[in-house]
Amino acid sequence: MPGRPQVVFAAPYEGLWKSSDSGRSWSPVKAPGDGTVTALASVAGKPDTLLAGARTGLFLSTDDGGTWKPVIGKNPDDAGNVRALQVSPASRVPP
Repeated sequence: MPGRPQVVFAAPYEGLWKSSDSGRSWSPVKAPGDGTVTALASVAGKPDTLLAGARTGLFLSTDDGGTWKPVIGKNPDDAGNVRALQVSPASRVPP
């Protein structure tokens, strides 16, 4: 992650994992939505802020993946599948 190279996230088929020691050890993190993370992006200048795409929408965490809130979509019927993310340095991400 920018500014914290020792912090790494991985999203296998289901779930979300975090390493705070450059990948030597891993801990599960509560994944947003239905638990299937399809895209993950960090926000420049906000080291604890992450965006996660899932089959059930787009989610925001401001506490390093501890909790998530929906940004787009709250259930599978109205969200679609977010498969890729790119955060522009000029974009304004909610606090």
